Amino acid sequence: MLSVFLETTPPADPNQLMPGLEPEQVSPGVIGFFATFFVVVALTALILDFMRRQRRLRYRLAYAAEQEAQERQGSPAGEGAQQTATTTTPAPATTSDGSGQKPNSGGSEPGSGV
Repeated sequence: MLSVFLETTPPADPNQLMPGLEPEQVSPGVIGFFATFFVVVALTALILDFMRRQRRLRYRLAYAAEQEAQERQGSPAGEGAQQTATTTTPAPATTSDGSGQKPNSGGSEPGSGV
């Protein structure tokens, strides 16, 4: 079926326009060139920015993993060796009567059996 259609249809001349069209009507012209150029420049800038951010993220991840590994080994790492990490646990909140219960808890907490 397709071969019959191809045999009966004459080949079209690629340089011939349809009747009523001018070459300026089907050409993108200078405006089309600048629009395409702007899209290419913007896309290139976005790709470069994305690559820079990915590289920075990869370096930060590697640095964090290295710091964590050094902390596990117990050796001080880099600039943070001068500072010691001291963690303090906050004192439990008590009421003014000294009962040791948390304020607004009513003395009954889940699992306390009270």
